[in-house]
Amino acid sequence: MNTPPQRKRHSFQFKAPEHGRSGTFAYTINDPEIGLALAKVVAEFNSVESFMSQVLAALMGAEDDEAAGYILRSVIAPRARFDILKNLLEKAPRNRERDATYDELLAEYKAISGKRNAYVHGHWFSCLEDGSTWISEQDEHGFAFLESRPIGVEELIDLHERIGALLSSIVRVPMAEIARKKAPRRP
Repeated sequence: MNTPPQRKRHSFQFKAPEHGRSGTFAYTINDPEIGLALAKVVAEFNSVESFMSQVLAALMGAEDDEAAGYILRSVIAPRARFDILKNLLEKAPRNRERDATYDELLAEYKAISGKRNAYVHGHWFSCLEDGSTWISEQDEHGFAFLESRPIGVEELIDLHERIGALLSSIVRVPMAEIARKKAPRRP
């Protein structure tokens, strides 16, 4: 029997969450504290991205962290950048003896990167009556407002602090390793 193949189509099902909110909402961030905290997350994450070249150089065993930066910046997709670093750590023989420090560093980088991207690409709403701020971190079906949740400044401050701790870890581990390799050797 030659029956034509059936086309696969997404079966749309959406259940609106029961959040019981009411009021007038604007598609924006009205709370200046949340806006400032989000700006800090975005700005400092750029530093993390820059400093990840130190991690790449250390995992490659290279002294030239500048060249590692060109390599990493040429990879546009964040997931691909992470995969390169993870594969070097797990598969390159030179990294066989590394302790869990790099695993932890890369896991935190991935987690922070995902959260930062969810905030940057999310849909933000402000309630004009009570001043609350809401976010929908993804909007697969175009119902961002219905899928949004309240967010407080504390959540953004927490991520900002994690970014600072990650930067400190990068300075303490890979950058120190690169600096030792670059240091003049005494005869």
